[in-house]
Amino acid sequence: MSRFLRIQNRGEAPLEGFTMLGVSGTASQGDAQTIGMFGSGNKLALNLFLRNGIKPVVFCGGLKLSFSCELKTMDEGEVGSKDYGQVHCRATGRHNGGQVNRMLPLSWAANWGEKDWDHMWMGCREFTANAIDRTIRQEGDFLPAIKRGDLIVDVCSENQVRAKTGYTRVFLPLEVPEVSAFYVSLPKLFLHFSEHPEEVSQKILPKGHNLKDDSFNPVIYHHGVFIREVAGVPSVFDYNFTRNELRIDECRNCNDHTVRSAVAEAVKWADEDSLTTIFRRLLQAEPTFEASLGDWDLSFRYECGEKKDEAQARWNRAWVRAAGESVATSTDHGEALLKTRGHQAAQIPSNWLKAASELEAIKTDASVLSKPEAAGNQLMEPTFELKETVQTVWGWMEKLELTNGKEKPGCGCFVRLVEGGCQTLGCYDSGKILVEKDHAGSMGPELQKTVLDEMTHHITGSGDISRDFQEFLMKVVVRMADATMF
Repeated sequence: MSRFLRIQNRGEAPLEGFTMLGVSGTASQGDAQTIGMFGSGNKLALNLFLRNGIKPVVFCGGLKLSFSCELKTMDEGEVGSKDYGQVHCRATGRHNGGQVNRMLPLSWAANWGEKDWDHMWMGCREFTANAIDRTIRQEGDFLPAIKRGDLIVDVCSENQVRAKTGYTRVFLPLEVPEVSAFYVSLPKLFLHFSEHPEEVSQKILPKGHNLKDDSFNPVIYHHGVFIREVAGVPSVFDYNFTRNELRIDECRNCNDHTVRSAVAEAVKWADEDSLTTIFRRLLQAEPTFEASLGDWDLSFRYECGEKKDEAQARWNRAWVRAAGESVATSTDHGEALLKTRGHQAAQIPSNWLKAASELEAIKTDASVLSKPEAAGNQLMEPTFELKETVQTVWGWMEKLELTNGKEKPGCGCFVRLVEGGCQTLGCYDSGKILVEKDHAGSMGPELQKTVLDEMTHHITGSGDISRDFQEFLMKVVVRMADATMF
């Protein structure tokens, strides 16, 4: 006797839920728990099975819905014609207080969705998600219905393929490999049916709770529903997002960039325990998905206010739990240099070091070493040419009355700093103008430009690409022109 996958929920789905495009009971509900968004999933799932020669059987209470395709031809006039399969629905049984038996031609073709809906488990997922959504909308929660046996995804025999008053049921043949594989993987694909259904409302999930295999890839969920795994590197956690946190398309797909951005946002604002776990893994220097998140996605540069302050405190407590009083660095050189200065040191990836520095949450090499030292360069005494050039440029500032009450800065040299293939000729750090050694060996306009640039930082206290930096240099130009021309 044949066996079937049975998907059931209490409540009778309206006929339009399977036959009318764009109709969704959840898209505009604003319920944080519901899954559906587009009003097309049921229909796309039906198309997926029909394209693969499988005809789902649906019961909406006492109304049986059977789906099929009828070959049609679209006449395109002079350019030819196109064959397509128009989807039909035969509705039989009780409906609106009476008996019906009619064939409904639907207004879409079976090839709709074929570009994206390419695995049959996706159709199983859609029918299951709809059953969960109806339960949540009707009862406010899904778990009591699972415990009562009203919300079920199970296996039944052919003689159990029948209607049940007050319920919606979908039946799919279990002999189809992807259908049976869906049932075996149900705890991984739906947190609702896992051993830890409470995780449906959590964003950062313990690793491996719902896996039946040996995969350690990051597993991404959307309202508790499996979206994808990201292949290539293990993750510290799995992640579960809401519709406002992760954008998906109508077949519940999303790309790597979208996933990475959402995960970075989650870990930036994570709780202390989760951050502690991540820091401990980062300190082990093993490749992880979290370690590879982008600088920009992890950045706190444009964050502010109470939320940032709270994150700063959490990051600090988590770091102390994971690394004690160690100063964070991202290089072997930085670690060695910190130790020679009497600090405990710990290495983490440069993207996390940058985020921690922006948040000012932990001690980093940049906060206890000079910029060139933190970047792996050796400081040296200034050349004669550099000292003379600093004196010259400072003299300009005094004559133009642009010192802003500051004292003349000190100066020094460093061995060439290379960042991403670009040569850094100078920097300003802790009251000193520091210039690359070879560049500081030749007096002239090039060295004067570098010193003027860094002296502007000293006088204004502003950073590169800032309005204050620009305004100051414009004052220099205007006053020099005024003094020369008039």
